[in-house]
Amino acid sequence: MVKYPIWSTWARYKRDIDHDLVLKFADEIISHGWVDTQFELDDNWETCYGSLTFNTTQFPDIHATIAAIKAKGFPRVTIWIHPFINKGCEPIYSEAKRMGYLNTQWWNSEQGQAAYVDFTKPEVAQWFKDRLANVLAVSGIDSFKFDAGEASWSPPDALLSGDRKDNPNNIVYDYLRTVASTGGNLVEVRTAHNTQDLPVFVRMIDKDSEWDWNNGLPTLITTLLQMNMVGYPLVLPDMVGGNGYNGAPSKEMFIRWLQANVFMPSIQFSYVPWDYDTQTVTIAKAMTTLHEKYTPQIMARFKLAVSDGLPVNPPLWWISPDDTNAQRVFDQFLLGDDIIAAPVIRENARSRDIYLPAGTWIDGNSNEEHTGPKWIRNYSVPLSMLPYFVRKDA
Repeated sequence: MVKYPIWSTWARYKRDIDHDLVLKFADEIISHGWVDTQFELDDNWETCYGSLTFNTTQFPDIHATIAAIKAKGFPRVTIWIHPFINKGCEPIYSEAKRMGYLNTQWWNSEQGQAAYVDFTKPEVAQWFKDRLANVLAVSGIDSFKFDAGEASWSPPDALLSGDRKDNPNNIVYDYLRTVASTGGNLVEVRTAHNTQDLPVFVRMIDKDSEWDWNNGLPTLITTLLQMNMVGYPLVLPDMVGGNGYNGAPSKEMFIRWLQANVFMPSIQFSYVPWDYDTQTVTIAKAMTTLHEKYTPQIMARFKLAVSDGLPVNPPLWWISPDDTNAQRVFDQFLLGDDIIAAPVIRENARSRDIYLPAGTWIDGNSNEEHTGPKWIRNYSVPLSMLPYFVRKDA
């Protein structure tokens, strides 16, 4: 899940998925040279939201579908899960309501009204885990992508178990504690509350396919830094190119977004490079290969995150805390203490300024040696290049 990409159905297909489409998607990935990667079946596989049963119109034999995906060269297949049950999703909604298993507040979704499963009750948490175990058993899927669950879906006056002063964050805490113990070592979540100790990937919230600071590409880096600084270093960046809610990413955005991901813990695709042109495929292969090359450094930093609480991707000032220039840099980041990534995050930019803190740094593209602290002004960055620097003798 670190070394090789994840391929999600979400951004490219949204909810329009079925047996034939996912197998076609799998064939495309393999035919373009990506093997041993992870396939993720996203939204709209259920009979209704919260049923946790497969829609047999779209997936007549889900076990056969998953087996076929694996046979094509995907050893890991995961599936999208959320903590809600839609009103009208029968019989599970009425059963859960009768047993008192639902949060009392409603939230409005595109697909109707739904209730948050009340994970603050131990019997409800176990009931949900048993249903997840059934999903794995009937499908052959390996693990889960747990979406949503933020406290904003639960009102502050919800009738939750536990100490009232912890409302509504205790439902998030208990949701995460429940799902982290399912699905082995491939679990990803999108929310967190006092759960820095859990061995799960924490995914960034959905990013928009934009160049600006309104949840666009620049915020990929600042979100990464913020999560690391508050103790969530096992970061799963959102999908390359964003979610395309206002249209699919351009070729340039797709490439620059992917480059920004290279020295982050994992790369997740949905939009695909071959939808653009052969140059994009070539660049994408080069970037995923570069990520693979540095996977040992990522894993080494993961171990230090667990043993010593160190960030995986800190800001530049982490290694030079008194450097006021380093303190101002928001568009570069570190992998550990010895690798600096300086991706391009501005549209049409073919150069950028790069700051190097104290130390001797080797340019990963040219092998040129630099001694910091220093600025490299107007560093040339063609579309195919990701600027990065490695500390000498690291």
